[in-house]
Amino acid sequence: MKKYYYNILFFLLGVSIFYIIYKLKKKWLKYKRNKKFKHGFEEEKKAEYFLKNSGYKTLEYQKEIIIKVKSNKDEIEMKIRPDYIVKKGFEKYIAEIKTGEFAPKLTNKSTRRQLLEYYFMTEYNGILLVDMDKKTIEKIKFFSPKIERLKYKVFLLRVILIFLLILIGGVILNYIGTS
Repeated sequence: MKKYYYNILFFLLGVSIFYIIYKLKKKWLKYKRNKKFKHGFEEEKKAEYFLKNSGYKTLEYQKEIIIKVKSNKDEIEMKIRPDYIVKKGFEKYIAEIKTGEFAPKLTNKSTRRQLLEYYFMTEYNGILLVDMDKKTIEKIKFFSPKIERLKYKVFLLRVILIFLLILIGGVILNYIGTS
């Protein structure tokens, strides 16, 4: 009978230890997550001075930009909120601030998707990926086959238009010369 009580006692002790370890791990992960978030927020604020010292003028912080997407026949409005809108010379950029080991890398799929969204859904000259831990600024430009084909077509249209204007000008000059 005594052995039975020991088994129950050990079982309850094991469950209690498991529960305590579970709660401690949960609190530790929450602490690390909050610390990481706080670090990112602090570095995001420091980024304004870093960008200024790198020759960029801050135009806006956390500007809400509305983008439109068509799904079937429905037009959907969504909001994006880049960290900074900055200017250097005559060019405007979206500056996205990142910290940590993986987030500031273009090979990070979440970062890349975010930057692609900013690049193709806004009319800025490019994206600046700012790594505040390493104090680096990477200028990002994406290339799209669709956009490159469109640029080629626009170029051809300009050449044709110039050719037609020269041809019309020649015809007019010829007409004036024979009159």
